[in-house]
Amino acid sequence: MPYNSLRDFMDRLEAAGRLVRVGAPVSPVLEMTEIQTRLLAEGGPAVLFENVVREDGRPYDMPVLVNLFGTV
Repeated sequence: MPYNSLRDFMDRLEAAGRLVRVGAPVSPVLEMTEIQTRLLAEGGPAVLFENVVREDGRPYDMPVLVNLFGTV
């Protein structure tokens, strides 16, 4: 099924229960990759990390979407 945008695809995944949003602060250094690796190994959902933070706690300007195609 074709999608008009990444947002359309994300909406479809979320409606199907295949997208999880994580609002808690997450480090991209090791924490995010560990979460993603465990979920991918279980055939888990796509994950949108909405609050990615630097080591000093400052947030990055954009979220990170992982395991997008592992859900299809």
